[in-house]
Amino acid sequence: MKNHAAGFLVGKVFPGSEIKYLGLIADMQTQKTRGGVYDIPKGKFDPGESNIDCAIRECFEECGILFSKNDVIGSPSNRNGLVIYSALTKDSPVIRVNPQSGILEHDGFDWLSEEEIINNCLNYLKDSISDAIWNIKANISLK
Repeated sequence: MKNHAAGFLVGKVFPGSEIKYLGLIADMQTQKTRGGVYDIPKGKFDPGESNIDCAIRECFEECGILFSKNDVIGSPSNRNGLVIYSALTKDSPVIRVNPQSGILEHDGFDWLSEEEIINNCLNYLKDSISDAIWNIKANISLK
């Protein structure tokens, strides 16, 4: 299957070494049609774009967090043509309008525990997010 979209599961270490994950609040229409509340920064490829370049661009466009290829933790999840990379940030997101459509795609954000994001993400993202969380936990150690 050819990949059609890429993005990031963004984690952040909070006091007490707790990792929380960025959940972008999906608009009401998306919540109704896709089930769930939270999305992650991701989107479709521009012509000629690589998986990682698409993920980096989409993350920056949707939440203002800029990663580099060196920030990626472990291997990406690839399910049904959706490639999800894992990375940690120290930054705070800024929800932005889509630069091409001018549409605000998300109604805000929350930092969520592992359980909160898996239980409340858009239904089609559950397996990819579970993979990405496992990837972060397997590839970092917190002191």
